[in-house]
Amino acid sequence: MTKYHFESWYELRERQKQERLDQVQAFASSGSTQTKAARELGVSLQTLNRFIQLNSIRWLVKEQGKRS
Repeated sequence: MTKYHFESWYELRERQKQERLDQVQAFASSGSTQTKAARELGVSLQTLNRFIQLNSIRWLVKEQGKRS
């Protein structure tokens, strides 16, 4: 008989938060712009910026320009 491990609600939420954090940090370290990252993640630039601020993610600004 196979035993299943089901995540609790809190474990699931914590894992999802960590996955989001890992994704955004990967974009930040890759040299991508925030605009491109927001587009790729399917969120608004404002939402991404708020997430970056709340999680104290360091994102070096490479280029600035107009939003498209």
